[in-house]
Amino acid sequence: MNSWKKGIFNNTESLKPNALYTAKFIGAEEFETDAIPKVRFSYTVVDDNGEYHNVNRSFSVKDKQFIRKWLQAHSSFDTTDHEMRRMKDSKHLVTIAYYKDYAFIQKVYPMDGDLHVDA
Repeated sequence: MNSWKKGIFNNTESLKPNALYTAKFIGAEEFETDAIPKVRFSYTVVDDNGEYHNVNRSFSVKDKQFIRKWLQAHSSFDTTDHEMRRMKDSKHLVTIAYYKDYAFIQKVYPMDGDLHVDA
């Protein structure tokens, strides 16, 4: 497996594309691919059999305001919570997509507060 795939994708087959799953936010980290700065958000996703899978969502970090807006719309993000405790304690609904047989988080919806579904 190529190193970039190992760092970004999960190659499970038990998560179905576009299905909703519950997930817990694990954490975020910055990394670089081909000299492009990115941020990776990791979630533990529970499949239909109750098995756990770590799946990621990553973005290029060209605009940090985009990342903040995305987090606020799709999670329990709080700008005063520097350790992201509220996000880690909250459950989220996620959909999965695949790229070359590797799963990644497609969309994230917070389960606490208002649900903002984007088409």
